[in-house]
Amino acid sequence: HSGANAQDAVRAALIRGAQPMIAASVVVAGGFAVTLCGQMVTTVQFGLLTCATIGLAMVGDLLVLPALLAIWKPR
Repeated sequence: HSGANAQDAVRAALIRGAQPMIAASVVVAGGFAVTLCGQMVTTVQFGLLTCATIGLAMVGDLLVLPALLAIWKPR
């Protein structure tokens, strides 16, 4: 809502968006985790790298970005 400061906006965005972001990340990573059962080493490595990337992106979205927005207040 209008007049809210940056911290309130970040908090509201996390409250509304964290659960769907986590669910989407888990579903997509779970889909790629199927490749971890493969026989080809490169396919397994690709699946592992993709799952790790999705996990790190989720951590960045939920922890790093709000922290950066709290430090650097956008206009």
